[in-house]
Amino acid sequence: MKVCPKCNSSYSDETLEFCLTDGTPLVSDASVVNPTEAETIIEKAPVTSEKTSATSSKVETKKGGQPSNTSKSRNYIILAVALVILGVGGYWLLAHKVSSPTESYKGLYAAVKSKDTEAIKKWMSKSTLGFAEMVSKQQNTPIEKVFENGFTATTFAASIPEMRDERIKDNMGALEVWNSKDQRWEDLPFIKEEDGWKLAIGDLFAGTYQKPAPGSAEKQAEEANKMSNNIIQAPPGNMNANGNFKVPKLGKNPVPMPPASNKPSLKANSNTMMMGNTNPR
Repeated sequence: MKVCPKCNSSYSDETLEFCLTDGTPLVSDASVVNPTEAETIIEKAPVTSEKTSATSSKVETKKGGQPSNTSKSRNYIILAVALVILGVGGYWLLAHKVSSPTESYKGLYAAVKSKDTEAIKKWMSKSTLGFAEMVSKQQNTPIEKVFENGFTATTFAASIPEMRDERIKDNMGALEVWNSKDQRWEDLPFIKEEDGWKLAIGDLFAGTYQKPAPGSAEKQAEEANKMSNNIIQAPPGNMNANGNFKVPKLGKNPVPMPPASNKPSLKANSNTMMMGNTNPR
């Protein structure tokens, strides 16, 4: 026998689980409780379910507040990526705040070879950037074309060219770079700005650039000129007074002729002129 604890309906069918009148779960007649207690149990059932849900939520919140091993690993990865980004950024700043004209030229050469106009601009002084804009407008040429070779033929070289004789005085610098195309040394001007040394072609044309010191190629050219101007010439007393020879004029550096005694002697008669070793008729 089963009884509904709410309406006290009784059922002999032991297979029934719920009251056919109000749907209340049936109980055996030995555990019948009064209607008031049964109603209290039924009303509290949903509350228990809510508490269970609330407890589950707290557990989930606790899990969110204390990351699992997977979450910790993910955080470590994010931190590592951030450090790498900071490291790369620091290296970029260090690389672009170069400490010498030589390092600046290396950066310029690499930028030209990569055909990256914006990268080339980073190695140019402010005056050079303005100079390039002026050239672009006057010649009606794209700015990319103006910057194509970085204002120096040395960048035509297949590999980074030879560099020598770096000179620095205050914020002015210079560096000789081998121009394999023209087979000569180019003495490139550099100026130090707030973010490092920059190629100073625009400053050179504006007249605001001052070379810190003559370059090796310039010194060698000066020495060669001195040597050519100091060639010893034969004094006038060694020349034949009779004017049997003439000194050829070869530019600024005449070459003295041998003494007159070494020249063939000339003998003349009324009919013929005989040279020193010529037999008379």
